[in-house]
Amino acid sequence: MRTILPVWFIPVLMLATATSSATAEPPAPIDHIEIALDRKTLELVREPGVSAQVTLTAVGPDGQRQPLDPANATLTATTTEASGGVEVVAIEQGKVVPRDGGVAKITAVVEQDGMKHSASTKVVVAPFYRDYHQCLVMKLFMGMEGTPV
Repeated sequence: MRTILPVWFIPVLMLATATSSATAEPPAPIDHIEIALDRKTLELVREPGVSAQVTLTAVGPDGQRQPLDPANATLTATTTEASGGVEVVAIEQGKVVPRDGGVAKITAVVEQDGMKHSASTKVVVAPFYRDYHQCLVMKLFMGMEGTPV
């Protein structure tokens, strides 16, 4: 007895084979990674609730660039300059969230084939807002009242 396959079965079989071979490809080799933030300065007073999105890019030996998911990297934040030993930023779901004023270093580490690739960048968190023209107006007003400036 001979088995006859339905006509729709062959394209489905071809599609399943093509899909499985496409997902079985190994990832492209990485020469180094690059990290970028959509905001280099975060202002706590002027923009409360603001955060910076982390973007990672893998660069291959041939210079080809491809985006990396920050969830597949180890992201750390280290305070480099701050007053009082405070935590300047925190990493939450691939975003840099400001906590206190200062400067922080954001580092991403990606491991592929037993090799670790890292990149880092800095972010500034402005702890306060001072409008310089208001200071000048205040000085002029104090001068008009007879108080030495």
